[in-house]
Amino acid sequence: MLYQATGTFPRTRLAFRPMLCNHCEDPACVKHCPTHAMHKDAETGLVLVDQDRCIACGYCTWTCPCGAPSMDDVHHIMSKCTFCKDRISEGQKPFCAEACPANARVFGDLNDPESEPSKLLQQKKGVQYLPEMGTNPSVYYV
Repeated sequence: MLYQATGTFPRTRLAFRPMLCNHCEDPACVKHCPTHAMHKDAETGLVLVDQDRCIACGYCTWTCPCGAPSMDDVHHIMSKCTFCKDRISEGQKPFCAEACPANARVFGDLNDPESEPSKLLQQKKGVQYLPEMGTNPSVYYV
């Protein structure tokens, strides 16, 4: 979780930005995974971990600008957010978007101009986290 102070005294606020996998267009974790366990799913565009191939070397975490992959200490493999791949393949939202009481998380196809996130980005200015890293994150913060 990233905490960022905004505004000027006396009207300051503390903004919170969750540090999740940004399912990048050009993910550094995939480029640097020596076993190709970290990969981009051709059908969905999601960045996933093939846990049968993972050797838990940690390169994916070191190279990811967000540090999204983390060690699963029980199984000694890397794991990360999958946007609940099984749920979205059934047309459901990821649990984080479904359960957010403030509706702060919006999920959908950014390539579909009629999708909820596309409409939101048309209405408000959304920013990617660390776009200068060249990974082209798929997550936008509004």
